[in-house]
Amino acid sequence: LQSFGIAPSLSYFIRDNLSLGLRFDYDKSGFNLDNLDLSLGDLMTMNVSDMNYVKQSYSGSVTLRNYMPIADSKRFAMFAELRATGAYAQSESYTFEDGRKYGTYQDIYKGALSVVPGICCFVTNEAALEVSVGVLGFTHQKTVQKTNQVEVSQMVQNNASFQINLFSINMGVYIYIQTGNNKKRK
Repeated sequence: LQSFGIAPSLSYFIRDNLSLGLRFDYDKSGFNLDNLDLSLGDLMTMNVSDMNYVKQSYSGSVTLRNYMPIADSKRFAMFAELRATGAYAQSESYTFEDGRKYGTYQDIYKGALSVVPGICCFVTNEAALEVSVGVLGFTHQKTVQKTNQVEVSQMVQNNASFQINLFSINMGVYIYIQTGNNKKRK
């Protein structure tokens, strides 16, 4: 099992405690099963061999983030971020039988509008640590699937989520670059 993801972002404060930004996400995951035997008693036995799965996804978001200081603190703040996202992903699951490759290839197109609350701690004036979690979101997704380079199918999904998604907990380090009138003078 392998998984890798990176999500750089860039924001500009358009006024105190309100920033407008861009975010890019890249994720890659996959696994290879050489041989798996599963036995559920005498009547049910299953063998999976040489199964592979790979998925890559790219997404871009426009963000609007509002910071709310905690108890007049200059170090701790809560925030709420609104994200409008467009994404593209490719996935492939396949096996080899008698030297031939059999599998399914997918192109996934996704659009989403979500609210991401979080908390941040400014370690210095230019660096902060933060934790955020996805709470509310609306998603439209279209999947085009091709099996064994012959059979083609499409699926469209629309989802609304109003719950805390524990799989969307993000931790990050943010660097703030001061510009214009906010630069410190020596």
